[in-house]
Amino acid sequence: MIRFSTIALLYLILSPCSSFGQDFGSQCETRNASEYLYKEHPELRPENNAAYQKLERAIKQGHLRRNDEKFIIPVVFHIIHDNGPENIPDERIYEAVDILNEDFNFKNLDRFEIVDEFEGIAANIGIEFRIARKNARGNCELGIIRKESKATNNGNWDAPLNVKAVSYWPRDKYLNIWIVAKSDGGNGSGWAYLPSQVEDRPTVDGIVMSARYIGHSLKGTDQASFNRVLTHEVGHFLNLRHIWGPGENGEQDQCDEDDGVDDTPNTNGFTGCDTGRLSCGSLDNNQNYMEYTRCPRMFTNGQKERMLVTLMSDVSDRNKLWQEENLIATGVIGEASECDVVTGLRGDLLENPFKLSIYPNPSNKRFDLTFSLEKREKVTIQIQDVNGRTIHSVVNSVWYNAGEHHLPNIDLSDMNAGLYFLNVIVDEVRSVNRLILQ
Repeated sequence: MIRFSTIALLYLILSPCSSFGQDFGSQCETRNASEYLYKEHPELRPENNAAYQKLERAIKQGHLRRNDEKFIIPVVFHIIHDNGPENIPDERIYEAVDILNEDFNFKNLDRFEIVDEFEGIAANIGIEFRIARKNARGNCELGIIRKESKATNNGNWDAPLNVKAVSYWPRDKYLNIWIVAKSDGGNGSGWAYLPSQVEDRPTVDGIVMSARYIGHSLKGTDQASFNRVLTHEVGHFLNLRHIWGPGENGEQDQCDEDDGVDDTPNTNGFTGCDTGRLSCGSLDNNQNYMEYTRCPRMFTNGQKERMLVTLMSDVSDRNKLWQEENLIATGVIGEASECDVVTGLRGDLLENPFKLSIYPNPSNKRFDLTFSLEKREKVTIQIQDVNGRTIHSVVNSVWYNAGEHHLPNIDLSDMNAGLYFLNVIVDEVRSVNRLILQ
């Protein structure tokens, strides 16, 4: 069993982390961010923090856990940009959600690379993330929001321009994720508050991420593991700490510290990928998502328990996110026919902007599509499932002249029956239309 140190847990409160691998170790500002927070809000120190103590008691008792029913969490991505590369396309957002859902449901393809010593405690967390389709007013709005602001250049907690003030949805309904050019004003990758710190500060609750680490931006490169940074940060959002404890990654004295999880071995932290490394007299769990290594593959059963107990708690409204009434209100489950047509960039409800017609609908997996343009435009048409994953591309960035266009006999016979969404994307307008396959 891992040694539990109350003092160790007093310091690891924020997690503004830099990229996994070669840059990760030198840029994580956990200690500096914690001291800044404590200076501004001494009441948030764990020894003074009732929310912190409440969560720790619940985790120790385990009485807030429910059965293995899956949790669903509505997510909104706020893309804060200055018309630079940080203004990433929607597709990268959908890729990021795919990665989260793979990692939190133990469907990541690299799970088979987990070393034998930790294979038995690798956990399926059972959390699914879905992009919201309704805003807090109950209106149709896709949870991918774009706002232009200089704040994108420094997403740090003490930046002169508060990136979280640029765009925010209520935290009792959504997990807020802010995408920026620089999450800490430098080369950092992302950071998040722990739930106990934001009990009375809802407008700063959520995750700040540098855009370059979102989705499969680094797929096929030796830095592909950097695209798991969001998994790491969601871990912090759900009350996980770095597995080495409160100090800086790589410090030799971390063997006496603790992350509050029984089945994560004590370690002084690592930034490479040495799955045989022993730093504290036992094998390090270097494949853990809460490490800084190049080969993240897993959460442990103990980390699962900590996250699920946190989700069942009312601390920082975590228990409101997954309630059925909230999932319906945010449009991630249930009938959402009133949201068949929305824009993706500004969320303004438009009245069928492209005169789109799907016939027949419902269909036996074959249908005709008709749409109209007022001028020559580049068009993308995609089929997405209810989780926002693009599973079929009808046309991809094809130029069409002004006028009516007819695409006959679109064949989706290789897809399962069910509810899908047909997306027509033209310039800065996305038309989302319900598609039923029988």
